[in-house]
Amino acid sequence: MITEACFSFGNEIGLPLGIGLGVIAAALYVGVILTVRKVYALKGTMLYGGSLYAVALAMDLVFQIVGVALWHLSFIYGIVGGLFFLVSDGILTFTMFKKNFRRSDLPIMATYLVAQLLYTIAFFAFSLGR
Repeated sequence: MITEACFSFGNEIGLPLGIGLGVIAAALYVGVILTVRKVYALKGTMLYGGSLYAVALAMDLVFQIVGVALWHLSFIYGIVGGLFFLVSDGILTFTMFKKNFRRSDLPIMATYLVAQLLYTIAFFAFSLGR
């Protein structure tokens, strides 16, 4: 979705906003690393890779919001889908590193599948609406 957003409305946001989003992503990456290291006591590949994945999800949500701000209203589905992804991965992270709970796979997969469906709708609605 980030790639689709960049190619689709990259000219609309301009270089200064593009650089600003890059700076936000870098700052967010450092912040996530510091937070994850403290809260989950992770080190090495899981810390850096997991943090990069979390930032990619967050920035995807940011690009969805930028798309809606540019009046590409199909990205509303992407915003809601991004929120479902964050819920799904939040539950997954909690169950992996803090405490598992009975039948945790149900809310994880339910929110994940809803997120995938909404992202697919956003992607195709935007692509067909151009």
